Amino acid sequence: MLGEDRTRTLKPTLLHIGGLFTAAVLATISLITARPELAVLAGLCAFDGLRRSASSIVVNRVRPHLDNDGVLTGSVECAGTGPVPDALSIRASGVSGIPDAVVVAAHAYEGETWGRKLDALDSCGRSGPLDLMRTEVRAQTSRGALGPIQLLPMRIYAPPQTSVLPVLPRPRRLVGAWGPREDRRAGSGTRFFDVAPLGRGDRLSRISWRSTARHATGADIDQIFIARNHAGSESIVMIALDPRDDVGRNVDAWAGGSKRSPTAITSLDVARNAAVSLAQAHLAEGDRVGLVDLSNPGHGLPPGTGRRTAERISRYVTTARPPHRATRQVRAPRIAPTASIWLISTLLDDVPVDFALHWAHTGHDIRIIDVLPEGLVSHDKAVSTALELELAERQLRIRALRETGIDVLSWRQIDEPDLAAFLQARNRGARR
Repeated sequence: MLGEDRTRTLKPTLLHIGGLFTAAVLATISLITARPELAVLAGLCAFDGLRRSASSIVVNRVRPHLDNDGVLTGSVECAGTGPVPDALSIRASGVSGIPDAVVVAAHAYEGETWGRKLDALDSCGRSGPLDLMRTEVRAQTSRGALGPIQLLPMRIYAPPQTSVLPVLPRPRRLVGAWGPREDRRAGSGTRFFDVAPLGRGDRLSRISWRSTARHATGADIDQIFIARNHAGSESIVMIALDPRDDVGRNVDAWAGGSKRSPTAITSLDVARNAAVSLAQAHLAEGDRVGLVDLSNPGHGLPPGTGRRTAERISRYVTTARPPHRATRQVRAPRIAPTASIWLISTLLDDVPVDFALHWAHTGHDIRIIDVLPEGLVSHDKAVSTALELELAERQLRIRALRETGIDVLSWRQIDEPDLAAFLQARNRGARR
């Protein structure tokens, strides 16, 4: 069982203090008056009071588990020795950080042992590191009070959820001589490409006798034709994640001016969702997918395929967070020349814009996913004015990117029909 254990003995109450004081008084009187019955009574009172030192309580927690529906499941187990408590008061905090209290009865076992297990459920819309299950247990028995026993919160890493995406744009540049993608050149694929004369290196099994007879000009066949198929190739897709910003709708909490709600969805949560969803969608198409971290130069994942690549990307994205110190990366990360790029950022500064323009000028097919939350609010007039200026500069950056030919898509509209039709049109345009 994972979790922390705490063992405490019973705390003395006024009843126990009075019992020990009564035992001391009776023992003194028995010595003065030489009455043995008072000594026996004093011994019984002292024995009952000292038995509380053998009573204890143990609290165990099971590490919360997050399922695919975003439901957190955990449990708290309490066990002790001594008399069965009249009631157990358990307080545990979930994602919101606000503790929920419940009073339950303990179950008696063999001897003077007792215990109780309590399951905890909570919904979670966030991802990344979360501090959960701050626990406090209290118990009251006939021999004394147990607790309060306080356990610090446990840190878990919640993986991001996956969204269903529409038809993705077809990569413009394909590599390799074999793969799931259909190239525009002739090769060893499965779909018919054209008919060409037999040349050096062509297999005899590809000879098309019908085409040869159709192209025959006389009684003798002077040229043999073969049927060629499309070549199979693969594409490389790189996901450039910008985790430097972790901002929500409350602008006052961006710079630490006010406390952010633990349940508020931030831009980094949306970025994690976008990165994992895009990676799994491209991996399902058979593409090679890699990851570039814009906050840590030199960190990331090389392109790969299969289930293990999806797990590595999900694990890396789950642990991604803003750096402790603000750094400005000057040089764009090196990416394979034939790779298509999905840049995921809030576009609140010029760093992702400069990288996108650099990659576009070097011939990469790049698209940008905007993950800035909508409905930004601030209760401070000065902060509201600064927000208007920042959003105006951000619109200038987006306009400059679109004038260059780079698509800037909002992740909030990724499942809308208009955006799906736009991506489908881009897909048809790439096939021509």
